[in-house]
Amino acid sequence: MDCLGRDAYLGVPRVDAVEPRPYESYWSVPMPSAASLCAPLSVARVIAAGVHQLAELAAASDAAPGMSPSDHS
Repeated sequence: MDCLGRDAYLGVPRVDAVEPRPYESYWSVPMPSAASLCAPLSVARVIAAGVHQLAELAAASDAAPGMSPSDHS
């Protein structure tokens, strides 16, 4: 899994957002409900993996002053 890093935002459109609008994301295929997206446990695992990776990047940047987090990729 890749990490977007700090100051990044990854959004998921509303389930009922099925028409394109300027500067908004939407679903190209409508879904019957939010439960059709994925299991909540899968979302929790992705969040946990991201938190873990951000913590590793922060620790690495603390250990090597002068290097940016992107230098550790």
